[in-house]
Amino acid sequence: MDEMELEEFLAIWQGISRQDLTVICECSEATVNHWFSKGSSHREPAVHHKRRLAEAHRAFSGMQLASPRLLRIYNKLYGHNP
Repeated sequence: MDEMELEEFLAIWQGISRQDLTVICECSEATVNHWFSKGSSHREPAVHHKRRLAEAHRAFSGMQLASPRLLRIYNKLYGHNP
């Protein structure tokens, strides 16, 4: 999967916030807010954003398959909080 639609990503990863999306898609909060707005200010995510969503989906899916022990080690090594 090279690209992923925002709606599909959010349906699978329901705990993702708009702030999380700015990090995942490497864009501003204003850009993300346009994705959720209605009317003339609405914009669709660009292809490069959809590619980032697909990349994050693959990474998150792999993490779900990892054992909790391995995830703790990964988080310790790379400074991530579970």
